Amino acid sequence: MKLPSLTLRFWLPLTVFGTLALLLIAISWHEYHDRKTDLMNSALQLVSQDMTSLQYEMERYIQKNDAGGAAEALKSRSIYTRYKNLLATDNTGIILYATQPELIGQQVSDAVPAFKLDTLSTLQQHTRPEIIINEQLNEMAAYFPLSLTSEANETSQGRTGALYLTYDYNLQKQQLMHHIERSIWQAGAGLLLLMIAMIFAINHFIIQPVRQLVKTSQQFANGDIEARCPVSGAHELQLLADAFNSMAQQLKQRIELLQQTETTLSESNGQQRQILNKTSAVIYLKDLNGNYLFINDVYKRIFHISDEDLIGKTDHDIFPTTVADAFQANDRLAAQSTAPLEIEEKVPQGDEVHTYLSIKFPLKDTNNKTYAICGISTDITDRK
Repeated sequence: MKLPSLTLRFWLPLTVFGTLALLLIAISWHEYHDRKTDLMNSALQLVSQDMTSLQYEMERYIQKNDAGGAAEALKSRSIYTRYKNLLATDNTGIILYATQPELIGQQVSDAVPAFKLDTLSTLQQHTRPEIIINEQLNEMAAYFPLSLTSEANETSQGRTGALYLTYDYNLQKQQLMHHIERSIWQAGAGLLLLMIAMIFAINHFIIQPVRQLVKTSQQFANGDIEARCPVSGAHELQLLADAFNSMAQQLKQRIELLQQTETTLSESNGQQRQILNKTSAVIYLKDLNGNYLFINDVYKRIFHISDEDLIGKTDHDIFPTTVADAFQANDRLAAQSTAPLEIEEKVPQGDEVHTYLSIKFPLKDTNNKTYAICGISTDITDRK
């Protein structure tokens, strides 16, 4: 019998591994989104605070008519490598200040195609910052209103512009992805080691003991009643092995008892057959239909017949009809009688007719039901 160890040894650890792996992926995906949200919030806060500070600094310099100071304040932010396209425009979209000097004086929509002029118009109407996130490019575009009014230039009263900044958070997102991937790989390696450990543990504590138990049961089934299972270890398997060994011991005792009983019965049957075959009387057994079940050696010798010729047959197969009818009539009387029936019967034997004194009586089973007729016939021809 082939033990289906694949189910226990591999599929169980693989199922656990797969379940934990899916759980790990779900947790990592959730952590990624949480951290991404934190990253976005952190970036928004950084951009908002820095642009507000820059807005204050530039407006202060512009009020003092210090164009150089305003340009320097904006240029100082160029050290932040995540800032792209940091510039200031007037209300017509002309670039007044920029970290890239070559852009100054150009139309912002030409120099920076991503700049939205309609957002500039909205900014001048509502005078509140506008931050637009582009997740495909991993960029954040910030628009902040900027007052261009100078204390020394009264004609510039009410003149406005905008601060524009593109913030690149792609690197931070990549770092986040690398962190998540590293965590997944580390956890995956741990799960793989756990699966390997489970395979070895299942093989050692379950598969091998079960194989030993199967091997012992096969030996016992093949006749080795001394076979016992030496399993030890896991409590449940030890209980199973103990139960098997106890069952094997009980079966051994029963088999030995049956063998002893069989020997006794065989000896008893042998003694009975010797008695039946050594007597001078003819002894036979018939079922209720008249079929012969047993004949002793005297019957065989006198009538020159064997078990193969008579067992399963009736008197009509070996005697004349009138004689066979008489025998069966006596058998029926014996079957209905509560005491042995003693009767003389005429039996053709060669060229002569012999007279036999027959004693016939019913044989009953454990339920006191008649199942056969036994006859003991003695030749009394010489007494007549």
